[in-house]
Amino acid sequence: MNDRLWLLALGFAALGAVFTARLFYLQAMRGSYYAALVDQAKLVVEVLPPRRGRIVDRHHVPLADSCATYDLSVVFSDLELSGRARRELPCYRINEQGFDALIADLSGRLRWIGQAENLRAVVTRELLAHPAVAVRTGRRTHAADVGLVATAKATLAPVASALDGEDTAELAESELFSEDPRDALEREILVRWDSATLVVTENEFTAACAQLDRDFGLTQAVDNERTLGALDPFVPPYRLTVPTDTVGATTTLDLRLIAPERRAQAEGALARILGEAEDVVHERLGRALATARDAAGKQAHATSTLYFGPSAQAEAIAGRLPPGGRLMDVPVKDLPGARERIFILQGDPPDGEGLLTQMCRRLAATLGSAGDVMQGLIEKHAQRMRVAACERDYRVHQIVLDPARYERLANGLAAALTALGRPTSRLDLDQALATARRAADKEWTGQTRHDALVLIRDLPHRLAVRMAGANREPPRDLLALYDDAASTLPGLVVQPDVGRTYPFPGSASHLIGLVGRDDDAFRGGLKGQGGLEGSYDTLLRGQPGARLRVRTPDGVRVLRDDPALAGADLVTELDMELQTIAEDSLTHFYELAQELGTATERMDRSRRIGKGRAGFVLMDCHTGALLACATAPGYRIEDYRAKFAELNADPTQPLHDFATEPVMPPGSSFKILTALAGLEYGVLKPGEFITSPGYMTKIGGKPVLRDHAPPGTYDLVHAIMVSSNVYFAKIAERIGGERLATYTDLFQLGGKNALDVANQKAVHIPRPSSIGVDRPAEPHWYPSDTWRLGIGQNSVNSPLQVVTIAAAVANGGHVVRPYLVAPQGDPPQVVDLNIRAEYLDQVRRGMEQVTSPEGTARLLVLAGAAGGIKVAAKTGTSEFGSERTRALGLTEDNAWMIGYAPAEAPTVAFACFVHSGTFGGQACTPIAKRVLEVYFTKYGRGGHAAAAP
Repeated sequence: MNDRLWLLALGFAALGAVFTARLFYLQAMRGSYYAALVDQAKLVVEVLPPRRGRIVDRHHVPLADSCATYDLSVVFSDLELSGRARRELPCYRINEQGFDALIADLSGRLRWIGQAENLRAVVTRELLAHPAVAVRTGRRTHAADVGLVATAKATLAPVASALDGEDTAELAESELFSEDPRDALEREILVRWDSATLVVTENEFTAACAQLDRDFGLTQAVDNERTLGALDPFVPPYRLTVPTDTVGATTTLDLRLIAPERRAQAEGALARILGEAEDVVHERLGRALATARDAAGKQAHATSTLYFGPSAQAEAIAGRLPPGGRLMDVPVKDLPGARERIFILQGDPPDGEGLLTQMCRRLAATLGSAGDVMQGLIEKHAQRMRVAACERDYRVHQIVLDPARYERLANGLAAALTALGRPTSRLDLDQALATARRAADKEWTGQTRHDALVLIRDLPHRLAVRMAGANREPPRDLLALYDDAASTLPGLVVQPDVGRTYPFPGSASHLIGLVGRDDDAFRGGLKGQGGLEGSYDTLLRGQPGARLRVRTPDGVRVLRDDPALAGADLVTELDMELQTIAEDSLTHFYELAQELGTATERMDRSRRIGKGRAGFVLMDCHTGALLACATAPGYRIEDYRAKFAELNADPTQPLHDFATEPVMPPGSSFKILTALAGLEYGVLKPGEFITSPGYMTKIGGKPVLRDHAPPGTYDLVHAIMVSSNVYFAKIAERIGGERLATYTDLFQLGGKNALDVANQKAVHIPRPSSIGVDRPAEPHWYPSDTWRLGIGQNSVNSPLQVVTIAAAVANGGHVVRPYLVAPQGDPPQVVDLNIRAEYLDQVRRGMEQVTSPEGTARLLVLAGAAGGIKVAAKTGTSEFGSERTRALGLTEDNAWMIGYAPAEAPTVAFACFVHSGTFGGQACTPIAKRVLEVYFTKYGRGGHAAAAP
């Protein structure tokens, strides 16, 4: 029996020894290997971007189309250290206090004063640009619910009751309320944060620094010795928006917040730089700030009708308000110091240099210091800690990059892209990797360290092919058995993506709009930004797909693969042949005028003023469908972001759409509206004659509002043909300024009249009832204001707005709303003018006479296949600038024209504008002639059909 027990015990002992040995082997010998396998076994969600729908014209010719592109991405988990090397690597944590101390130390050592950029900003930028730096949010150091309250000054005015008067006066004079919102903000910070922070304006801070320059004998000429540069890193700027009245008007204050601890650090840094005692710097800084604030006054907010108080004491204030008193909340957002930003820097391995040394050398090179000194300062002011402690404190995985693998990726990718014809610097790649690292640190679904995060977008196909597969390597357990088996570009992934292409580069760019990458990881693809891309984004973008795959030691296995659904095509009413012809005609209007014989030396001289700015609209006069909406100059959509600063600074203003944005008075083209209003209101009878002496009146013997037409007696038809200013000014006088302005509202000349054109801007049509708001310095409506309104000199409009005037005459008195895409469901809203046919016939006959041999647009005669088609039009010349600027040649008249064709059975209406074109009959005639000839050659006298769905 005893022998059996011994045998059984020996058997259990042997099994235990085998189990222990196996456990030791798995844990100690193979533990890091299996840990790496477990770390790789992750579920990865890949969003599949949808193909964006095309934007096409009425004949399905693409304006914007989708194309395949490729992105270079990185998977950070493929670049990470693992096992003991990861556990032993140190990290350095720099909190706000340590960072302030680092900046103060650097300021004293480098004498970094008055440089072009704030020292704090330079160091912050360099740290954020390196992928070995993680950013964490510290615990909330102060309450975030900082705000102000305000009440009307009239609320606290003394009242009839002596007792109440004493209460309100006491409240108004107490520390609870102040006319200066800065005082209220100081008290709010004191109560909320227990910090005696000084709030000064930007001008006061600058003045105080200038006073310190004088006190310490620093000249303005020595830019690197000015105290402004030394104090600037410690005094964060802040922009506060406060109301000025109870109606909603606001003003913005540029402030500086001087916290006690930051001030002490700033004074210490400045004292070391100047070689002065800190108490001397403290005393002089305090005196300079007090002097600057007293000199500027308390900024009592003279325009404000409000008192301000701290929201922390809102209950106490509300309890002491008189009956009917009301408090307004004034939010104070993103106040500096509310949250703490912490940098986590990856340290060097125990056996050599690493990414910390590399980062310090780069920072030192930027600041003009030594790398070892910089590293010593960082280690002095930072807290050394282990990776595990960092993860425990912030509950976020700490990405620890393998220096060797990272260097191989960054250097190899920069060299490969440069060699393949796409020059890319190492600094550019570091910045891209740092940006991707910020996304990975957030650990959002689809944007973790296991996902492919984009570094470089829109890579050409030939480069994508060369880069594919550069990240492949054998399994980790076999990697050590072979020489040079590691991937050449570890962590790099080539991903197919969806891009955008434009078959007509530079054409209709304002109408099409832009696209950008969607930041939402669950939507993916492109999103519209402005123009048709933005207005119809939901229709165009489609539905993203999703691919779920799991990474296991046995490879990658796809769990689910839902394909993306492409977006729908957007069919517009545009005709790209007409659109491009119109754009080219606007660009070369002077050359066309030379060919037609309408060019003049004055027009040639005025081109330097106009800078080629012009707009043209061709519209279906019955429906409002826009066949062409052209502007000049234009720009390529691809250049908008890459060359925005250059485009924005271009004096020709290519970013503005002169077909849709109101920029100049419409001149005599507005007279058609005045005629319609006169007939409608009954102040003008068909066939009535009005005499023009050549001016409206004389003041001091000087004619006022001269007539460009010869003196004489005109009926409506003849007045339209010769464009008599006096005739239409007298009609406007009969109508009255208020009624005429109200009539313009029917055409929406002051608003955004088109349904889906993005670049419209609302303007204000002046009228007697609002002239005090429009012209506060001269708040009286004069008869001349009515005259000028009637002849198109007292409002600002766009071709897209005034084209509806011509369309209403052409279609029988209906104001249509322009559109690019035919609306679904109910037809667009139409305003019926209810004007009699015989009245409308008078206007039509006058517009037909404009293109007769005696008219102002006598050369607007169509030729070729369009020969014999009569055009009705109205030319316009709007004055620009003052009499003095016109006499000096600094400003020139603008050219306008509106019209429709065929005159007997209209199908299309048009409007044309040429900045500084001198005269509509000369500058606009060749543009309209060319576009209409192409239109009728293509569609015939009967005109176009509806766009194909």
